Amino acid sequence: QKTAYEIPKRDWSSDVCSSDLTIKLFEQPELRERLLKAALAEKNKVLLTFSKPTEQFRLELLPGQLEQKNLLLDFGINRDSVIIWVADTIADSLNAVLFSNATVIDTIAIQLRTKSKSQFTGRGLTQDFSVRMPLTDGYLEMGDKATIRFSKPLKKIDKQALLLLRDSIPQTIESVETTDSLNQNFQLHYAFAFNKNYMLIIPKGCCEDLCGIKNDSVIIKFKTREERDYGSIELNFVTQKNQGNLILQLVNMDDKPVRSFRCSGSKKINLENIIPAQYRLRCITDLNNDGRWNRGNYFARLQPEPVVYYSETINVRANWDVEINWTLK
Repeated sequence: QKTAYEIPKRDWSSDVCSSDLTIKLFEQPELRERLLKAALAEKNKVLLTFSKPTEQFRLELLPGQLEQKNLLLDFGINRDSVIIWVADTIADSLNAVLFSNATVIDTIAIQLRTKSKSQFTGRGLTQDFSVRMPLTDGYLEMGDKATIRFSKPLKKIDKQALLLLRDSIPQTIESVETTDSLNQNFQLHYAFAFNKNYMLIIPKGCCEDLCGIKNDSVIIKFKTREERDYGSIELNFVTQKNQGNLILQLVNMDDKPVRSFRCSGSKKINLENIIPAQYRLRCITDLNNDGRWNRGNYFARLQPEPVVYYSETINVRANWDVEINWTLK
């Protein structure tokens, strides 16, 4: 539900110029926490989706084969979904009560074993697990982090066994760091060079998932672009008064953040290695300093956090610098 109203209140008996009005539009968050869906997404993976972000979520197993220690919970970014990883290959079902704080949300009864794999399409239910590296048409963008993502949480990984080659020459990886509590995403710390061919080799058996399944040998080939393939933005951001905590974001034309910075006043920012395209700049006033935009609550009379966009679309071209002077009044 979207709600709009005028702030502040005015005496409508007098003539009011339309330019004096500030209309704020936001989506009213769901008031009641409900379970929307509970399903076996794939083998050992149960997906729960909720009507709103869950607060202090917990799961209490009903009597059965499963034990609490064999469950791993993975919350979505907005906490409106939960993946339950089941580290048990024998249990037939997952039966549990779902709580938010001390309130019961719902109960679930999920069959963990199916009679036929044909009940599922696409990947199906398989004990194998895979690994991938997010790439753009086979290129690792220089502005992106080199991340390897496993389809299931890992119980073990031999980081020293990973081998990186640059133009067929072995390289030294500075470190391999897990970026989540489930050991599912790992970042490679290495100074990648422009215009090179790389190969990442993950040897057979160096990784073991939560169910004890070991990986087959994996080879990921990728490239880096030439430096001249990118553009850059030199932003001179000026605030004329104390604006509080701010979040500056470069977003694409679908309004998805490409780069994000936090500041509390005027700042010069150099954005390098930007893929040529059209972008916009926006500034969020982070009133509660939680690092994200909050959409407000109509019934609690809480306004959405203010968002201001730079007035012009920014056209980034290859091998070109764009200078932007933005004064926030």
